[in-house]
Amino acid sequence: MNKSLRLVILKLAFLLLLSANSFGQFSMFDKHYFSESPKIVHRDGRCFVRYKYGTFPDNFSFFFATCSKIKDDKLVFSLPCTASSGHRTEGQLQFEEIKNHEKIQLIKEGVAFWLEPDKTLTALSVDSLADDAEWLKARATTLKH
Repeated sequence: MNKSLRLVILKLAFLLLLSANSFGQFSMFDKHYFSESPKIVHRDGRCFVRYKYGTFPDNFSFFFATCSKIKDDKLVFSLPCTASSGHRTEGQLQFEEIKNHEKIQLIKEGVAFWLEPDKTLTALSVDSLADDAEWLKARATTLKH
């Protein structure tokens, strides 16, 4: 099975798990999950969630994808679950494109947040994506919100 198809299948599995009310299970500050916390980046009219995978003890890797939903006129992101992917993820840069126009508008309004496990909201920073190598990686992403 090719890598893109595997990522799509994993994303669908995450969506199924979301229906079990698992939204907001992991902190954006947990270095096991994120060596660089999630933030919003944009370039040429496109928006992405950007983060770097963390490092787990015993070299155990997890693939994951964030999810987002609109709640009380805010865009709320979280990491609902993880999955063993069979490949090394630690330290890798990840982008997930935000395609939904309503979600993009909320980002422009400055109301994008991360839902922490204790149910508090942390504002996500929004930055321009200036690095050309990162831009090439972002454009190639298959993960979407």
